[in-house]
Amino acid sequence: MGPGASRHIGAELATGRFLCFLDDDDYYLPHYLTELAEYLELQTGQLALTVTAMLTEMPNGERRLGGKYDEQRDVLRQYWEQPVSLLPFVIPATVARRWPPSSIPSPIEDFEWLCTLLSQVGCSTLGIAGVVYVTHPENRTVTLTRRRDLLAREAVLMRLASHSAINRRIKSQSYTDKLIHQRLHWTRQCIRQRQWKNAGWGLSRSINLGSLNRVREWTYTLSVLLRTLLRIEV
Repeated sequence: MGPGASRHIGAELATGRFLCFLDDDDYYLPHYLTELAEYLELQTGQLALTVTAMLTEMPNGERRLGGKYDEQRDVLRQYWEQPVSLLPFVIPATVARRWPPSSIPSPIEDFEWLCTLLSQVGCSTLGIAGVVYVTHPENRTVTLTRRRDLLAREAVLMRLASHSAINRRIKSQSYTDKLIHQRLHWTRQCIRQRQWKNAGWGLSRSINLGSLNRVREWTYTLSVLLRTLLRIEV
């Protein structure tokens, strides 16, 4: 039924006060849950989310630190600009049941859910880094290259744009930028897999959007195209 429906069921069945979600190809470091529990025990009655730092494990085993947010600034806006996995977020069970995950499958179900939650409740930050996101060739973000996968990504942005609690905090240009990013990200995956018809379709949709203001995004996409044509690993 997709990750969203599974998370919905999990949230309903869970008996704890707080929920963490861990995908089957990722893992926690041994100290993480203990430190997290100690922190959460002090947060009685709090409806806010908590986000920790996150480690990304590269194919060569190298770990990179990321996903750090400043709770003194709007976390929704920070997350919109620099989204990370659902993994470093801790969600009170009452919040997850009041605003459950979307049951509409998409490649960015976690992004849709977290934007919805962050538009409704606050978010505190915790500096520990004990959740590890593992990158590998089978990650969903790089394997979903059907056209309907891109359309599903776009549908998520359309739903978020119509959400009054979100669109008053996210500027319209940010929606356009995010739409360009989703189209070019999907296009790059098609290029890497040499799906040229799909890649051309994705490029045409990005150009038709009428905005070239994400220079780095376009430069990176053209770099991936050239390196793929020259058979240089990207």
